[in-house]
Amino acid sequence: MIQGTLGGWNPQRTSLRQSLPVLPDNSIEKNSTEMTTRALSPNFRIFTRFGVWLPPEWSSGWRRILYQTYGIFVAVMLYSMFSFQFIGVFGSIGRINDLVESLYTCATVFNLGWKIFNLLKKRREIVQLLLLLEADICQTKNPVEEEIQKTCNQRIWNRTKFLCAYFETTCVTMILTSMVKNIPERTLPLKAWVPFSYDDGLYWPVYLHQVLGLIYVGMIHASYDTFIVGVMLTLCSQLKILQYRNSEMSLLTTKSTVDRSTLEKEFVISSIKHHQLLQQFAESFNNIIVYVIFIQYSVSSFVICVSAYKLVNLEVGDPEFTFAVLYCSSMIIQTFFYCWYGNEVILESENIGNSLYTSKWYSLNVGTVRDVTMVIHKMQYSIKFSCSRLCILSVESFKNLMKVTYSTFSVLAKS
Repeated sequence: MIQGTLGGWNPQRTSLRQSLPVLPDNSIEKNSTEMTTRALSPNFRIFTRFGVWLPPEWSSGWRRILYQTYGIFVAVMLYSMFSFQFIGVFGSIGRINDLVESLYTCATVFNLGWKIFNLLKKRREIVQLLLLLEADICQTKNPVEEEIQKTCNQRIWNRTKFLCAYFETTCVTMILTSMVKNIPERTLPLKAWVPFSYDDGLYWPVYLHQVLGLIYVGMIHASYDTFIVGVMLTLCSQLKILQYRNSEMSLLTTKSTVDRSTLEKEFVISSIKHHQLLQQFAESFNNIIVYVIFIQYSVSSFVICVSAYKLVNLEVGDPEFTFAVLYCSSMIIQTFFYCWYGNEVILESENIGNSLYTSKWYSLNVGTVRDVTMVIHKMQYSIKFSCSRLCILSVESFKNLMKVTYSTFSVLAKS
């Protein structure tokens, strides 16, 4: 009997900090090398190349200084681009079209700035969080589990390629549009305030600053978003592995009577620990991205609404029309990915109890049956990512967001 263990188990009560390993800086860098060789390695490679994630092998010496210098350059480039756009917003007050145009792209750059800040500030927590999945209980034990993990890894890689390609296509479209529209008129792709006159020889440095910034904006946005999706899919794969293990519980009845009681206890304890770890993992990750979710929802609502309003007033042959379509769809895809895979986590977590219930648990020893009944009840909690009770990452939330956006667009269109 393991009723003492079960009676004290409550995933809602356990402290996450007690489960997260406390690692020194050099240990974090060492372990992150192993971590980034797995499913999320494409995301961390992009982070590294675009200056927001120090590579583990460059954790000391002149290479660390060199990379930090590069990171400062990227930060100055992106945050100065946002600052100039933000100041330009105040210069557009009183001219509604210019004001909306300024906020239109400024919101996306601000969203990226927050994601970078979050990534840098939460670096230690992110590494420690992902190290939880290095626990032996989370490792694949047979070909079936390996296939589940392999499928998950392939899905992460496919989503990363798709989102990076789509976002960069949007950025390149904006750059090509600006070459047709802005360069002949010596204007900038993004409406922004500049602290000097760029009419003469300084136009090209300012123009290239914005173009290079757009490329970085697209790639870092795509990588961060697929990082979040990748963590969600990794969690889904662990939930599926746990479901598979639960479904195999009935095989314990084939063991000898002497071994069976011990094996059943070990099995139930292992299932509890695995589920509790995944609950803790999800809650900790939600704490890391909670404000990212809120800002993403807010920015997406605004940009989608304004994009729809612009499309209504643009001719199909206008160079800005294609960009407006891609830009609007990019924001929709961003939010849709968050909600779709957040919803997938909800569904997979709800199936954990069902996987135990359908595993012929009633054929086990009487004591184990009583324990499994308690476990099934405790595993009914679904895992949800949210920034509030009203903003949960799910398909239903995405539908509600689209409804609110459409209602706002209708008001703008009639005004």
